[in-house]
Amino acid sequence: MKANVLNREEDKVGMWKIAYENWVSDFHNGEVLFLLGFAVYMFRSIMLTTMFNFPGILSAGCLGMAILLIGLKIVLFDTYTRKMFFLVITVFFCAGLIYINSGYFSVMIWLLIVIGAKDVPFSKLLKVYLLLNISIFVLTVCASFMDIIENLAYDTGNRGIRNSFGYIYVTDFAAHVFFCVLIAFYLGCNHLRWFHYFLTCVLAGVVFYFCNAKLDTTCILIVVVLFGIHNILKKQSMNEQSDKKEVGLTSNLFEVNYFKWTKAYCCWKKICVCVGICIMPILAILAFMLSYQYNSSNEIMVNIDAFSTGRVSISNIGLREYGVKLFGQDIPMVGFGGTTEAPKDYFFIDCSYLNILLRYGIIFLVFILVVYSYICIKNRDNTEFLFLIIILAISSIIDHHLLETAYNPFGFALFAHTKIKQLQI
Repeated sequence: MKANVLNREEDKVGMWKIAYENWVSDFHNGEVLFLLGFAVYMFRSIMLTTMFNFPGILSAGCLGMAILLIGLKIVLFDTYTRKMFFLVITVFFCAGLIYINSGYFSVMIWLLIVIGAKDVPFSKLLKVYLLLNISIFVLTVCASFMDIIENLAYDTGNRGIRNSFGYIYVTDFAAHVFFCVLIAFYLGCNHLRWFHYFLTCVLAGVVFYFCNAKLDTTCILIVVVLFGIHNILKKQSMNEQSDKKEVGLTSNLFEVNYFKWTKAYCCWKKICVCVGICIMPILAILAFMLSYQYNSSNEIMVNIDAFSTGRVSISNIGLREYGVKLFGQDIPMVGFGGTTEAPKDYFFIDCSYLNILLRYGIIFLVFILVVYSYICIKNRDNTEFLFLIIILAISSIIDHHLLETAYNPFGFALFAHTKIKQLQI
């Protein structure tokens, strides 16, 4: 009798073991774990940029659930070469030093998502981000119109009334619009039509009129211009290739007389690769030099500072008062948002490059610049992807969203699978 019971128990254990091995052997289950964890974390991150009351216990619960799900995906489904394993250990060790020196845990979470995204289709990650962001965006704007949450309206005199539409600040609302537009254009780049460009320009006008967010409006228009030029050149090049087959001309004769658009398209792609790889390090160095050498007695510097609405002079104050550390430091920053009352002790470094340099240290800034340059090298054949990094680099001169997952998910492409089939929109 006892033998029969033991045999049954062993059969059950064996069945559970086989089921577990089958489940772990299917990487799709790992994708699901990661995307669930990513969605939970993104929900938390985006909600914290709105005026909705998001309890601390719920925020902590979402954070813990996201870490658990992504951690399980890494442990159960990911495999590493020895070189990559030591790289991951080294990076997390540096993140630990940053946490010890500055108290900022966000670097550790960012790295966890980057590592967890290994081999996950980047397009799926972006679709999850876009769906969540648009859903929360619609909910937030509607709630602000219905007075469920406050629409912070800032009277800025010459710049008029700036509305946040339920977000904690005007630029947070505008930034969400910009990043959603950028991702939507990327996912649907092969199916863009004239009305997509027109409606996006109208949207940029709406953002500027109601929010007076100059940077995000400009970035939305840059999205239209870059994708528009690219698709025109790409279409004309494809037409030339088709004409070559129909006419049946020899390759040399065709290249001499008819290959103008194709050459222009190839040149355009090469330029985008070079710009994508270099733009972020160049702009980071430029931002540092302008801030470091800022002098209030220099008229040119003062005009540049005025154009950036005081960002250069504030960054200069940060560099002088705190200096640059290897692994960062705790820098209390007080910015606008959450209320229409201006803070008395305002001090906030908006430039992403200077923000990362001062708060997380020079080691991590160099790491970020290398990561994005490598991402561009990895995706050098995907010009549309390069646009994401180019426009992000431009935006990061003024905005501090380079490391904020509520806005920017592009860094997760480091280990993700980035060859995508674009959506039809």
